[in-house]
Amino acid sequence: MNKDESILQQLEQAATAQGILDHSRESIDWFRKKALNVSRSAARESVLKDQHKRTPSKARDMIGHMFVYAYDAKHKDTLPYFDALPLIFMIGPTTKGDWCGINLHYIPPRLRAVLMDKLMDITNNKRYNNTTRIQLSYDLLNASKDLKFLKAGYKAYLSSQLRSRMSHIPAGEWRSACMLPIADFQGSTNSKVWKDSLSKF
Repeated sequence: MNKDESILQQLEQAATAQGILDHSRESIDWFRKKALNVSRSAARESVLKDQHKRTPSKARDMIGHMFVYAYDAKHKDTLPYFDALPLIFMIGPTTKGDWCGINLHYIPPRLRAVLMDKLMDITNNKRYNNTTRIQLSYDLLNASKDLKFLKAGYKAYLSSQLRSRMSHIPAGEWRSACMLPIADFQGSTNSKVWKDSLSKF
């Protein structure tokens, strides 16, 4: 593989070579196994490196796309925990350049993969490239029984608290990105966060 390719690109190419093209249980297990063999530091560096070059230029064009970035919560002293490396689908802007989104890290990996499969059904096209985005709103989250667990990851973010550029993940790399072990919860463990998320919904 080309050493200049991101870990996400390498995973997707390996999956294609193995004939793993769908979101079946076997596909989910394959990605989980491969992703767990990637060190957290290497994965973090890879997803943040140079990905910003692919970021849509207009704010309205960012809605429905996946992003990852380093983040420092403004009220971290009073929060039970927060994710310092959110992986989100942007849902919409709030005010002053801020935004809200679904942080997939708050959802247990296996359930996350199942929900990703459902999100693939509500994309604007099936090309799965930089033009592909999910057509998701908070109203749809409230109305959809199938997507209700995504509400556990619904968060608002402040542009002033960004600690890196926002890295755009194209649709062709979504299934790899959602499985990488890059969640960086401050104040808690992954398992505790996932248990809390499940208890809420």
